[in-house]
Amino acid sequence: MRYGDGIPLCKALGVRVTATVFTAAASQIVAEKAGFQVLYEITYEELAMKGFRFPGITGNTKCSKLMALVIE
Repeated sequence: MRYGDGIPLCKALGVRVTATVFTAAASQIVAEKAGFQVLYEITYEELAMKGFRFPGITGNTKCSKLMALVIE
């Protein structure tokens, strides 16, 4: 499913907002271009200090972002 494909379904079902956690820099950029707004972000360094480690995270991804899209 491509972005936008689910919008008519959301409207038909009365879904007014959708949210997800975007973990990679590339998906965060695409989400912002699609209209998602950042609600919260935390760096992987901060998560590691709290005991949550993510092996394999590349250098270009600094944080994880909770993002939401309002369905109009």
